[in-house]
Amino acid sequence: MSKLTVMLLLGAFFVLTPGTAPAEEELAPGYNVCMENAVSDMDMMDCTNAAYTHWDKVLNENYAAALKTCNSAEDPAACKANIKKAERLWVQYKEAMSDVVLELNGGGSLSRLAAAGFLAEETKKQATLLGAAGL
Repeated sequence: MSKLTVMLLLGAFFVLTPGTAPAEEELAPGYNVCMENAVSDMDMMDCTNAAYTHWDKVLNENYAAALKTCNSAEDPAACKANIKKAERLWVQYKEAMSDVVLELNGGGSLSRLAAAGFLAEETKKQATLLGAAGL
């Protein structure tokens, strides 16, 4: 098993297993309780999809705020173009890596859950980055 496979599997394990990572905050509000109450893969997928939806909304809000912040930049058009370019590249990255997570985990229902967890976690990171950058 390659180092990349092991790292991705461990990452998926920590994302999908509440309370295993030391002092790690939950993926989204209510996620840990949802996962604790999940009785099937489908329930866990619903929890993970809800987390993704939460962070996608935050991401879209922070993206819009970032674009508005560009209005006070020295070159607003260049600022907006750079944010849009960065966001498009980030979307390509997260979609490609999600496919990698899916493939490395065998493509079954737990693989789809790992891929969904990856998407939710990466969307949380990007939303947080856009929000924390003072944008």
